[in-house]
Amino acid sequence: CRKENVEVREAALALAGMTAKVVDVEAYALERAYGLLTEQLGSGHNELTVAVVDIGATMTTLSVLHNGRTIYTREQ
Repeated sequence: CRKENVEVREAALALAGMTAKVVDVEAYALERAYGLLTEQLGSGHNELTVAVVDIGATMTTLSVLHNGRTIYTREQ
């Protein structure tokens, strides 16, 4: 759930004595970035189903977007 993901990050900031003004989760930031990419590609590309794999040092994230919306995300 998006709200649960945001709450976890807000709690981490609170432990550090900080307050969040804007919080976004990686999967949804990716969704917005994908929207910008499809604008540059031109018509017809917004209706694609795309998988994006983010391989980090300690975590790998798989996100699947369809019609510009995240339909599946998995972190491991």
